[in-house]
Amino acid sequence: MLAKVPNNKKSMVLATINKQKTKVKYIINFSQDIKNKELSKAFDNAFAVSYSIVFILSIGALFTDRKPTDSEQTMA
Repeated sequence: MLAKVPNNKKSMVLATINKQKTKVKYIINFSQDIKNKELSKAFDNAFAVSYSIVFILSIGALFTDRKPTDSEQTMA
């Protein structure tokens, strides 16, 4: 594209290409940051659900003790 531009306007075209390049890099970095933030938020939510389930089930596990039968009491 730069080869088709007249010699007196090459510097102007090159400058606009560089501006566009920096804008594209900024947009790519911005979108990657958004993607990373959304991924970390999703993992945070998944871990919050999992430790909530574990917490509730561990409270329920405290009440699951059973009384030993007569044969088990004689063995101990």
